[in-house]
Amino acid sequence: MPAQISFEKGFVQRRARHLFQPGELVEALNVLPDEEGALKTRQGHTLLGTTAQGDCHSLHTMHTSAGTRVRYQGAGSVLYRNFASIVTGLNGEPIEFATMKGNGERTEYTFFANGQEQLRQKDDGTTLTRWGIAAPTTAPTVAVGGILTRVIEAFNATTVATDFTPTNCTLSRNLVNKQEGDSSLGMTIAASTSAFAAKTFAAINLTTFSGGQASTDDDILRFWLHVAGLQNMDLLEIALNFSAGTQFIDGYYSTSFIPGLVAAADGVWAEAGLAKKSFTRVGTAAGDWSSINGMRIGAVSNGGGILTLHWDELRLQGGYAIGNSLDPAAYRYKQAFVRKAAVTRVYGRYVNGTTTYTDQTGGTLDLVSTTNNDGHLIGGDYPFAEVVYTMSAGAAGGVPIYEFAYWAGSWVTFLPDEDPNFSFATGVTRLRFSFATGPWQKATPTGITFTGLTNTERYWIRIRATTAPTLNGGQANLVRPFDSVIAARGNGSAFSSSLTVGNQVVTVTVTNPLVAGADLDTQVTHVEVYRTVGDDTDTNAASLYEGDVPAGITSFSSFRADAALEEILELDNHRPPAFTAVMEHQQRIFGLFEDKLYFSKADFPESFPPQNFLPISTAGDAPVQIRQYDGIPYVWTSGRVFQILGADETTYYARPLQCPTGLGARKSVERGERGIYFLGRDGNLWRLQGANAINISDANHYALFHGVTQNGIAPLNTAQAAQATCVGAWHNLRFYFAYPSGSATRPDAMLIIDERTETWWRDSRALRCLYYDRLNKQLVGSSGTTGQVFDLDSGTTDNGTAIPITVQTRDEDEQALEHDKEVVQCTVDAHTSGVTLTVEAVLSYANAGTTLGTMTSTTRSQSTLGTAVGTALRGRAIGYRLTASGVVTLYRLIPHILVYPAVLSSYRSLPLDMGYPGPKLLENFQLDLDLQSGTLTLVLYADGVLVQTRTQTATGRTMIQMVETPLAGTIFQIGITCTGTFLLYPGTVTGWIPRPQILRTYRTPALDFGYPGPKLLESFLLDVDLISGTLTTDIYTDGSGTAAATLTHTTLGRHLSQILTSGISGTVFDIRMICTGTFQLYPGCLLQWLAKPVAMRTHTMQPTDLGWPGVKNVAAFYLDIELLSAGTLTVTWRRNGESGEGYHVVHSTVGRMRSQRHRLPASMCGRLVAVDFSSTADFLLWPGTVLEWAPLGQSQYQRTPLVAAAVASHQLQSTPLLGQEAGTPPFRTTQLPTSTITQAA
Repeated sequence: MPAQISFEKGFVQRRARHLFQPGELVEALNVLPDEEGALKTRQGHTLLGTTAQGDCHSLHTMHTSAGTRVRYQGAGSVLYRNFASIVTGLNGEPIEFATMKGNGERTEYTFFANGQEQLRQKDDGTTLTRWGIAAPTTAPTVAVGGILTRVIEAFNATTVATDFTPTNCTLSRNLVNKQEGDSSLGMTIAASTSAFAAKTFAAINLTTFSGGQASTDDDILRFWLHVAGLQNMDLLEIALNFSAGTQFIDGYYSTSFIPGLVAAADGVWAEAGLAKKSFTRVGTAAGDWSSINGMRIGAVSNGGGILTLHWDELRLQGGYAIGNSLDPAAYRYKQAFVRKAAVTRVYGRYVNGTTTYTDQTGGTLDLVSTTNNDGHLIGGDYPFAEVVYTMSAGAAGGVPIYEFAYWAGSWVTFLPDEDPNFSFATGVTRLRFSFATGPWQKATPTGITFTGLTNTERYWIRIRATTAPTLNGGQANLVRPFDSVIAARGNGSAFSSSLTVGNQVVTVTVTNPLVAGADLDTQVTHVEVYRTVGDDTDTNAASLYEGDVPAGITSFSSFRADAALEEILELDNHRPPAFTAVMEHQQRIFGLFEDKLYFSKADFPESFPPQNFLPISTAGDAPVQIRQYDGIPYVWTSGRVFQILGADETTYYARPLQCPTGLGARKSVERGERGIYFLGRDGNLWRLQGANAINISDANHYALFHGVTQNGIAPLNTAQAAQATCVGAWHNLRFYFAYPSGSATRPDAMLIIDERTETWWRDSRALRCLYYDRLNKQLVGSSGTTGQVFDLDSGTTDNGTAIPITVQTRDEDEQALEHDKEVVQCTVDAHTSGVTLTVEAVLSYANAGTTLGTMTSTTRSQSTLGTAVGTALRGRAIGYRLTASGVVTLYRLIPHILVYPAVLSSYRSLPLDMGYPGPKLLENFQLDLDLQSGTLTLVLYADGVLVQTRTQTATGRTMIQMVETPLAGTIFQIGITCTGTFLLYPGTVTGWIPRPQILRTYRTPALDFGYPGPKLLESFLLDVDLISGTLTTDIYTDGSGTAAATLTHTTLGRHLSQILTSGISGTVFDIRMICTGTFQLYPGCLLQWLAKPVAMRTHTMQPTDLGWPGVKNVAAFYLDIELLSAGTLTVTWRRNGESGEGYHVVHSTVGRMRSQRHRLPASMCGRLVAVDFSSTADFLLWPGTVLEWAPLGQSQYQRTPLVAAAVASHQLQSTPLLGQEAGTPPFRTTQLPTSTITQAA
């Protein structure tokens, strides 16, 4: 029986219960292994919230940058945020989620997908908006404005001909030949003449237009010119004076034209001009374009004839770089919606006199006051580039002057790129700036007292009125700072109508995406304006970025030069289709639609170029799910699995895996530590590890996944519609798999796979959906009927209900498969936390159990549960079922089991020689039997012949004697048959006497009788039973081929006789017997011999303490020596390991000599003594050679022989003849095997 029963291998389903291995459990419900290797009640769950609709089929959690946790629930036809409805009217299909930030944004969005257009949306935790930005449905409308001008000379005065001073020409006023106004100035020049006309006037500022608008050097000085005799003109000149001294000497601008640049044909008015920057400055006098006080016009004629010129209005014109007023161009416009990255901010009123800040974040901001230097502060969590104000009251009174500054350790003023107009009563205005942000500090401005604000460490700007409005400071009810980066953008609209523009401002009216209508999209923060370059009339002409306005502002002024336009309008920022599944990967959103896998632009999860897709499988086997593991996306269809490899649009491709199945349940896919888990279309549970697909359910849980109810546990519903509702989640190195069991159509049971130990466990909870919040390390589950959502790894109860546990061990058969077992007691090692643990014994692979007892403890303890005497908890195998409701920790079971003999209906032993192959006399054959039912018949065979038959009808345990008189034989066999059943106990024994084997020959191996030296064989007692014929015995010595003696025995029957008549000398003996008939040898055969010394020439007794460690007196010695031939024998005595001469005795007499006692000198006293014998001829050392000694100080002498013990004894030695070969076994009893399996083995 096992020393203990453990539980470490978890829940297993094998084809039969007897196949379970140690540590495997038939049931492991609501328990999990803990860190100590014990089983403990799993953690419970607590309620997080409830959805209004009961079927909560989808869960997701988003964590914002601000640390806010947003939970989403899909239940029935509604999508909820934190259990509040945000989308209704859905189709009830499970929802897929993906969370990602837009480009440059610090706002997280959760994107939704379930195949419905209605759910093509995203959410940031507070606001639900469209996923992607659509192109405006209409083109912008455009209108061209007037040209900015400042007239230098109109040539309209009645005195115009005398206002100018002519040089080498005649001037006249012409009222008919004119282009603008009342008249023109005529100038007649003779041939080959350089002529001009000059005029002085009050200074004119040509750095501004007449409306005060600034003029740049790109603006044009334009005039009208009529030439008669064009062929007679070589050069035309215009000069403008700015010096205060004599004109056109030092300090003027001048330019000249060749005729072809100013007049297209003779006798035709032409509009001509040149940019200010094309004029040449002459002289070094002070002044510039701001102080023009005179003009000079003239020409140079050639010798061809008279040249007549008419001049009309000379003016500064332009102000706008778009087009050329002298050569206008056609332009078209597009608009596009974008979302800029918003920056989290605070804002509040700033009072300069008290240097205080009062927080107004989320409310109405007081922009300034009617006190100088008051204003407001805006602080961002990150740097920003513009602030959009939604006005609720405009500043009024006076002419306010505003100052703008940012905090860089002190306030640093800056000039905005776009000033806000705080005079608006309503509407939107913007502050835009682009100062270098390097010095801008995220800090708390010193010297300011902050009220209502805890965290003051931000990026601050200050806007104040150094000259305050006199009536009202203005207010804004919404203040939004934005980064300059575009987080999301849509495609552009259609082209506007074409406008012809020449240095004019174009007013572009754009759509307001914040008002109801086809373009309503509240996520749009700005409307971008794009236009073509001049006269690009191609249908697919590129549109280039000119600027933007905040959403809500519908008017944009277009005036930038073509060369100043920026990037081309992107045409591939399409919204995503209505995906069925989504996933974030490589800073993109991947989504499934029809038979394709789409992917967004990198960092732009809302832009899906139409070419960004991979075809997956075929339309008949569309992809249904996408997940990633270890940086690689996987796509499932119903029939296949694909890896998505590559790094970008140019390298992505789908690689089919060698997996024999596709996906059976979309929500079952979940990545764990060891791979991605999913329920296959074939109904098995699979795990993907790289490119390898592993079936993890067939080996130990085949029944559960193939519709077989085993051990009372209902399997996974095999209907495909039911299997499609399975869900999976990973948490704490465990994979959770919820599934519908039996006939259930939605999950009502759960499996837990522990990745650390590869063990499985069961969970009784019915959970419609599972979700693992990896950031918060929280497992969440939902009900499919009540709408409740739970924290699944929380508390010790299931939302207030005690957790029921069941643990059933494997059926222990003690490796005695045919034997009944009986439970005597079971010690339970557990901690029950005060709840009652019930322990049952499960007998013979049954499903029902019998109660052994209960246990209650508050600490870890061992409780022994026993059975009363007479109570029979008996079965072929015994398992244990433990049940409780509450927190229990199970460490081990220590059972005490009685194992009964096998239950038999028949028995037959193998033919038995009792371990002795020879004949034997069976005197006792006693069977220990327990007849349970029926009639028992016993038969006994000797050498294949039936020799005994017995019957037994009395039930119960009894001893049956099969041998009434001794039975001779060599092989015996017992057979038992029964019409009912019986037990055969180990008390079944046989008693027998071995009898010698019947022989024809016998030979011993070479015998030295255990002594390697020479010996004298003096006796051979032969105990033989001569059955027939004559027995001849030959004795050989020392390998001789001739027998040393031949003995003959002819007396029939058993006799003990001495057959050796004289001694035989030798070292090794070989005895051979041969019979003309047969004979038996009995153990009485005995060889008797005397040991003789070995002939030698040297012999050494190594240094020895003679068995006494102290100093000893080696007093004398006796020599018994036989010198075999002439020679000299020297005996040397040494003490304490000395190597010197020692003490010598010399002997040279041939033959045996027994000496008298020889005394040794006193110098031989010592702790050790050694003796060396050395001879020039062979000698024998007989037993009389001894050493006499005594411990120093004692008078009692001891004698120690110097020869081998066998020689020293000089006694007759006896060696049995039998036993020198295989031997004859002694008398014995043999226990009869009681298992037919054992016999067969």
